[in-house]
Amino acid sequence: MNRIKRIMGAVIATAIIASGSSSCSSVSPLFHEYMMSGNIVDVLDDNVVVVCIGTADGAKEGQTLIVHRTESYEGGGGDYVTYGRVEVGKVRVQSIINEHYARAEVVAGEVEKYDHVQLIDP
Repeated sequence: MNRIKRIMGAVIATAIIASGSSSCSSVSPLFHEYMMSGNIVDVLDDNVVVVCIGTADGAKEGQTLIVHRTESYEGGGGDYVTYGRVEVGKVRVQSIINEHYARAEVVAGEVEKYDHVQLIDP
C-alpha cells in the first residue's frame, strides 16, 4: 500500500511539474504551439492592447488571436448561475515586449481588459 502511495505521489508531482502553473507564460512551448492563450492585461488605446503572451509562450509578430469574454447566465429559473465564453473580437500581435507580454492591434470587435485571448492558427 505504501508503495502505491509513493508511486501515485510521484506521478502527481511529475504531472504538476510538467504542466507548469496557471501563470501566463509557464506552460510548455508544445502546448502553446496548439493552444497558446492568455489575457488582455492593458488597453493602451482603442486599437492597441497588451496581452499576457510572450516569447516564453511561443508568441510571434503577426499571429492572430481570437478574443473571448466570459459572461454569466442565470439557469434553472434563476436557481443557479452558469458561465460561457462569447467571441468579441480578434487581435494581431504587433510586437513582443518580453518573454511574458506582447503588444497587439485590435483588428475586429471591441475588446476589454481581462478578456481572454487564444491563438487561432499556429
